[in-house]
Amino acid sequence: MILVEEKNKIAYVIMLLVTLIVAVIGGTYAYFTAGMSTGETEATLKVGAGQLKIKFANTNSVQISENVQPTPAKNECTKQVGAYYCDQSEYEPVGVKTFTLTGTNTTDASKNMKMPYNIKLVIPQNQFSSGALKYTLIGSKEDSDNGKVVNIETWQEIPTGANTTGTILGSGYFMPGENVVHTYTLNIYFPDNHISQDADKNKIFGGLIEITTDEIKDSVPNGWNSAKDGTLLAAIRRDNELRETLTPPGAATSYSINDTYPSWNFDADAYYTYGDTYKVNDDGTYTIENPKKVKYSEGLSTLKGKYMVSSAYDYSDVLSDTDELLETTNKKQLLLIRETSADGFTYSKISGGMKAFPEETEAVMASTADDYGTSYYFRGAVENNYVEFANKCWRIVRVTGDGSIKLALFNNNANGKTNPCAEANDSGDAAIIGESKFNYAYGDNAFVGLMYGNVGCSDGTSANQSACTSAGGTWTASTSYANAHANINKSTILKYLEEWYDNNIATYDNYIADTIWCNDKSTVKNTTFDPWGLGTIGTNYGYGLNVNYYGTTKRIMENDDLLLAGSPTLVCPNDDLGGKLSKYTISDKTYGNGALDKKIGLLTADEVVYAGGGHDVNFSYYLLKNTENWFWWALSPGDFDGDYASVWDVDGNGGELGGDLVFNDYGFGVRPSLSLVSSTKVTGSGIATNPYKIVSWID
Repeated sequence: MILVEEKNKIAYVIMLLVTLIVAVIGGTYAYFTAGMSTGETEATLKVGAGQLKIKFANTNSVQISENVQPTPAKNECTKQVGAYYCDQSEYEPVGVKTFTLTGTNTTDASKNMKMPYNIKLVIPQNQFSSGALKYTLIGSKEDSDNGKVVNIETWQEIPTGANTTGTILGSGYFMPGENVVHTYTLNIYFPDNHISQDADKNKIFGGLIEITTDEIKDSVPNGWNSAKDGTLLAAIRRDNELRETLTPPGAATSYSINDTYPSWNFDADAYYTYGDTYKVNDDGTYTIENPKKVKYSEGLSTLKGKYMVSSAYDYSDVLSDTDELLETTNKKQLLLIRETSADGFTYSKISGGMKAFPEETEAVMASTADDYGTSYYFRGAVENNYVEFANKCWRIVRVTGDGSIKLALFNNNANGKTNPCAEANDSGDAAIIGESKFNYAYGDNAFVGLMYGNVGCSDGTSANQSACTSAGGTWTASTSYANAHANINKSTILKYLEEWYDNNIATYDNYIADTIWCNDKSTVKNTTFDPWGLGTIGTNYGYGLNVNYYGTTKRIMENDDLLLAGSPTLVCPNDDLGGKLSKYTISDKTYGNGALDKKIGLLTADEVVYAGGGHDVNFSYYLLKNTENWFWWALSPGDFDGDYASVWDVDGNGGELGGDLVFNDYGFGVRPSLSLVSSTKVTGSGIATNPYKIVSWID
C-alpha cells in the first residue's frame, strides 16, 4: 500500500489488497477547518458554532484478504435459473467499518439550527464487475436525539471503474446540544450469485468515505420563506412570530392559573418542609437550600411565597405526620406557595430544569426537528390557529418540515353552522366524530398497530386466544417482530377513519398532503424500564405475548412514577428492523411506507405533549376545547403487559395523557387529523371569528 498526502486531502492508492478506507476532508467549507495526519484514528472539524469529531474503530481502514471469496447464503433459498441472490439478510459482509461522529452544536436552541454533515463515497479504483460488490450504511442515534442519521439499509451496487468525484450517500445533522453521538457501520458485501464469478478473481478495489460539512443555516419548513401571498403557509408566516417556549414539553403551559394542593393529602396538623430559596441542579432537578419545617396550622403566613420540592405525582412527599425535616435534594418538581388558608394552599409548579416561574399563559409557535427537517408547532393557549375546511373547523397543530400544515378536528359541525369555528358552536363533543375501539382484539403485541400482520382469531371478532377457542375459532399468534407488525390488516380505528374520510373529505382530496402518520412500533430494550409495574420485561421484543414497552412510552415517561420525562420527538423512529413499518404514507416511499389508502390519521402522543398535554391536569392548551366529554385516541403504542395491548390516549376533561386497552370503546372517541398542502389558498386571520378559510387550491 502506498500512502500519499496532498494538501488537506488524504488520498490512498490501494494496490494488491481489497481495502476500504475512511478519510476526512476539511478546510474547504465556510465554517469548518480540519487537519488529520496519516494513520490517525480521530479527527476534529471545528465550527464557529460547535465542532464535529470523527473517530474510527482501531485505524481508519478495514482490509479484506487478497483472495476474498463470494459469501454464500447462510440458509439457501429456492433455486432459480441464472444468477440470483437469496434474501439480503442471509449474507455476511466481507468488510465492516464502524465510525462515530460526535457533534456539539452551540447555536441558540430556539432557532432550531442544524449542524449538517455529508457522507460521501469516493472510489479511486474498482476492477470488480458492476454490482459484484454491494454496500449498506447503517446509522444509529439515541432516542432523545432530534438530529438525523443516514440509513441505507438495502444493498446498493458499486459500479465498476473509478469514481473520483464521489457520490453523496446521504446527509445527517446535529441539533443544538453537546457531545451528541451518531454511530455508523459501513458493510461491504461480495455475495454468491449462484453462477461462476471467476471474472472477479484477483481484482482490486479502493474506496474512500469522505465526511464533509456544510454551513450552519437557520432551519425553516420547506417553502416557508418563499410561500406565495394568499396561501395558508404564507398566512401562518404573516400572523406568527417564532418564539422559544416558556415551558418544556411535558410541563403545564400556564402558571398564572394556580392549582390547589390535593385535598386528599392536605393535613393542617402535618409538618411541611420548605425553604426561602432553591437551586436548579445540572440534571434538571431541584434542591431547597437551607430547608425548614413548620406545622401547617401554625405557619399559614410563614409558608406563603416559600418553596417546596417534590418527586411524587400527588406531592405527598412535602409533608410528614411527625416533627421531622424531609429530604429536599434532587427532586423533580418545584412548588411555589401562592396563597394559604386553613383549608389548604394554592401553588404554581415548574419542572424539567426550568429556572423561574412564568407569570403568563403560554401561547407560542416554536420549532423542533421532524422527519422532513424543521417543524413549527403551536403550543399552549393559542387562539390564532383556526382553519375552516370541508365545512368543519380545525386547529393547526404544526407546519411539517415539508411545508404541509397538519390539522386536528375542532368542530365536526354536525349542525351545519355557517362558521363552525365560532365560540357559540363549541361543545364537549364537537371535535369527536364518534366512538370506536382502536383494535378489535388485544391478545397480541400486533394489536398496537394502525395496521398489523396476519394475527388473531379466524372469526375476526374474538379479542384473545381464550375467547377465540371458546368461539370455535383458530388463533394465530405472532412469532416474530416482522410477523406481528407487517402492514397487512387494517385496525378497527383505521377502517373507521377511512369511512369518515370517504363520506366527508374525499371530494377535497387534492387539498390533502401525503405526510407521515407515526405509529411508533419501536420497542424499549431497557428491561429495567417499568414505569407501570408490568413485571418481568421479556426479550422477544414486540411480538406474541412478550411483555414490553413501546418507544413513545420511554420518551415521555419517567421510570419510577407518572411524571413526564419531557423528551418527545416529532421524528418518527425506525422500527426494530431498521425500516419504516411505523411511518404510514400513501404513495411516498422516500420518507414513509406507502401502506395507507387514505390521507388521514391521528395525532401522536408526542404531538399532544408538544401542544401542551402531559400527565398533570392542564386546562391551558388549544387541543382540549370541544373534547371535554371524551377520552380520544392518539396514534402511539404504549405497551403490552402479557395479556393486553395498550395505546396512548388523551383525557379531554383535563388534558392528561394515559394508556388504555385497545379494545376499549365506551367513551373513547376518534379525533381525525389531516395535513393540507402548503399552496392551499385562504382568506382570514386564523382567529375563531375570522378563521383561515380555504377558498381554492394552487398548483
